[in-house]
Amino acid sequence: MEGNIMAFCSECGQKIEQGAKFCSGCGKPIGDNNGSQRKQVFEGNIHKCPNCGEVIKSFVTICPSCGFEFRDTKSSNAVKEFADKLEYLQSQKKAPSIISGVAKSLGIGKSDNNEEQILNMIRNFTVPNTKEDVFEFMILASSNINISAISAEYSSDAGANSTEELNAMKARSDAWQSKMEQVYQKANIAFGSDPDFIKIRDLYDRTTKAINSAKKAKSRKTRNTIILGLCLMFVPAILFGLVGYIPHRMRENKLEQTVQEIQVDISNGDYDAALIKAQSLHMDDNWSSESKEHWDEQRESLIKLIEQKKEDNK
Repeated sequence: MEGNIMAFCSECGQKIEQGAKFCSGCGKPIGDNNGSQRKQVFEGNIHKCPNCGEVIKSFVTICPSCGFEFRDTKSSNAVKEFADKLEYLQSQKKAPSIISGVAKSLGIGKSDNNEEQILNMIRNFTVPNTKEDVFEFMILASSNINISAISAEYSSDAGANSTEELNAMKARSDAWQSKMEQVYQKANIAFGSDPDFIKIRDLYDRTTKAINSAKKAKSRKTRNTIILGLCLMFVPAILFGLVGYIPHRMRENKLEQTVQEIQVDISNGDYDAALIKAQSLHMDDNWSSESKEHWDEQRESLIKLIEQKKEDNK
């Protein structure tokens, strides 16, 4: 251990040769310079193959030197301990009673302290900066994001027993998603160029895609519900309008057909038949004044035409 200790001059920072009594840089007497000694400090653990001693990188399951397969490797203690504490906290959550549910719906119930503790624990957990810890946490987060709750419009859509339970599911999923996003961005900055980061990115992309699809599905449900509501509002009015429009349209078609028959009679010189049909061109008084006026003008015009034709052919 002593070999790892080097002495430096406290005045100028020059390295002190072993056994020297004066600094070769500034001439200061060495004396007791223990306070200026710099120590080498090692951080973290070096993982080696138990078979050949080769240094092993993160996420490796087979030794690249000797082919030894690693089994029963320990997962991240920090993330595992966090998951265990979270699971214990969730197991202590009591099912809401009918009375508490009614009280909360009226705005007089107490907030769920257990649920708040769960959310705070997720939000405040500090994920270590190692690749193993980040990957372990991303797996944990993605598996706890409830896709059904995100897309659910009603509690039954996500298997919840009440709106309160559905809201709790959504709140947890939001907390996990927010934390996953935060951890991913930090990992991208810390070791985004590392080949092992691809595994983290793929997991993040799959989870994000599933979340976005769930949100789009919910938007479609909401949109369809609105459209259905509007249809239920306007369909009666449309049907009411059709009740009046259809008979009117049928009467219009009948009159137009009569006009065509009159034109055929005029062409054949049957003016008497044409005149009788022209005089029948009447629109009912209960229709619009514009429609009635149109057919009155049409009738008078045809009668004049027929009489003129009869006069010309005498």
